[in-house]
Amino acid sequence: MLGAETIGNATVTVFDGGPILSCDPWLGDEHDAYFGSWTLPYVIPEEQKKAILACPFIWFSHGHPDHLNPESVQLFKERTILLPDHRGQRIYDDLVGQGFQVRILPDRRWIRLSNRVRVLCIADHIQDAVLLIDVGGVMFANFNDAAVRFCRRFVKSVIGRFDRRFMLKLSGYGDVDMINLYDEDGARIEPAAASKPSVGGNLATHATYFDFTDVVPFSFFHRYQRADSIWAEQYATPLAACREGFFAENITLHDAFIRYDCERDEVTAILCAQTPEKVYEPEHFGDSWSDQLEPADARKLDAYFRRIEFVRGHYGFLRFVVGGREHRIELDGPSGRGITFETPRGSLMTSVEYEIFDDLLIGNFMKTTLHGVRSLYDPNFNFHVSKYADNGKAHTRAQVREHMMEYRGRSQGEWRREELVTTVSDRVRRYVPFDSALYRNLIRVYHKLR
Repeated sequence: MLGAETIGNATVTVFDGGPILSCDPWLGDEHDAYFGSWTLPYVIPEEQKKAILACPFIWFSHGHPDHLNPESVQLFKERTILLPDHRGQRIYDDLVGQGFQVRILPDRRWIRLSNRVRVLCIADHIQDAVLLIDVGGVMFANFNDAAVRFCRRFVKSVIGRFDRRFMLKLSGYGDVDMINLYDEDGARIEPAAASKPSVGGNLATHATYFDFTDVVPFSFFHRYQRADSIWAEQYATPLAACREGFFAENITLHDAFIRYDCERDEVTAILCAQTPEKVYEPEHFGDSWSDQLEPADARKLDAYFRRIEFVRGHYGFLRFVVGGREHRIELDGPSGRGITFETPRGSLMTSVEYEIFDDLLIGNFMKTTLHGVRSLYDPNFNFHVSKYADNGKAHTRAQVREHMMEYRGRSQGEWRREELVTTVSDRVRRYVPFDSALYRNLIRVYHKLR
């Protein structure tokens, strides 16, 4: 077969006679994510699993464990791992150190994997990536979690050369982030996901802008399974939400799990059983809320956060409550501005040891209290800790500037233009409902102006 299959969370497997490439294969089973907080809600059928395991090439978009899963990746030691050209090469270094065969894909350059399959990769400054896949003249645009930052005109120009164009992209209510937030009075801060924004409208907006012919729901398939994170299941996105508000009449919205045969121009649904609904105590994943920090742990915590110049300068303190005891890191910013993290010792120290603090945030069992700040993005704690420091190895202001300048240079002039466009579009999305007539009219005007 010449074609592709979508399955799992964010996995697309490409065929040219046989399996050639699989992207972000998180295989489920006992391969959990975010310290056991997430599991797959649908079983990957044996036929699709065998195809994934037979691929000579495996591509990973970024380091989150629902994409690059620490257990699943061990099944691909004999394959060639393809990676985006992320500055800092964190994933490359880690995988090569474990004995993997790894190849970095240069930005914006077609690389041929078989007679009829080639790929073009674009990395972005927060260590996400886009993969454009040409399957015998059919375009599969794997946007996964990426916002397609600072390369939209280039991506649109490439996609426009194909007659059949599939978009694979994250949408959802918004629980794929830290939403276990509290204010200083101990009241939960209601997440944006509570409003259940239009998932279909979001997909239609992106598909319309890039002029896709087809859309496949992608990259939001997970179920909470830890007893201390199961509360967040109410904010997870059901599959049916993808059709709500999908206003693009000339674009086909497919099921999430499909096989597309390019030679027959035929789409077939792949039927997947739901995984059993189970709830595990945190101890099942090596976490105990009663464990306390040891003196060496406190020193590691201090060193981990104080190395990040932005954090030192913008916050007055970080406070950790572990096993009922408090450890406070004094910083150089305003004294009233800080964050309290209440979390188990095991996952906390693992996140510090392996520099994966974002995994602890997304797991949503850690309770996070904001003091004198509006969110983890204002000021931008999340990006500076998780994206720039942990993944990009940029800890000082000078290193962050160098990091940003490199990606600005790669953007071929699109960075400045998109900064303005993003600011305006964010305001529209914030105040105008996706499924309203006003929103649709604004989108039409926007595309004409572009």
